[in-house]
Amino acid sequence: MQCQGCLKFILGLVGDTSAGTWEYMEHYPIGKPDDSVDESVPEEIANDFAEAMRCLWIESYKASVAMCRRSVEAACHDLSATGRNLYEKIEDLASKGVITDRMRRMAHRVRLTGNENLHGKGKASDAHFDADDLAGMQERDALAMVTFTKEFFHHIYAIEALLKQYETPPEGETQEAS
Repeated sequence: MQCQGCLKFILGLVGDTSAGTWEYMEHYPIGKPDDSVDESVPEEIANDFAEAMRCLWIESYKASVAMCRRSVEAACHDLSATGRNLYEKIEDLASKGVITDRMRRMAHRVRLTGNENLHGKGKASDAHFDADDLAGMQERDALAMVTFTKEFFHHIYAIEALLKQYETPPEGETQEAS
């Protein structure tokens, strides 16, 4: 058989059903990317980011970059960032201290990579359809975007959840002042 994701050849295991038809059972090599996302990330955002990681695993770099940008934009919306566009929303999160300056700068890299390559660089009036406008995406680009997005979510969701867990005293206890 041939994998439809990577187009490499695989060994497929099929079985005859009681109806006399063939049924797919599994294939080799067996493998699956680690697409786990911290449980503190909202489900819809986590699903998009998990897809970005799966795309990276099958070397679909264009899709991986696009899904990282979508995930960052969804997180800005979830965090009630204000602004007319993603640039302003990232700036809003930074001005409120939700993200650090380095995170702000890298979030803009994700935004720009997505904007330049997904939406075209020209004005809408002179824009043309490029059949492969993400052709320049390479593994290093997708890996950088996935790595940043994972850290971004760790900072804005996982650390926040951890802080709440440790700043809230167990029932019946009061927090001691140091």
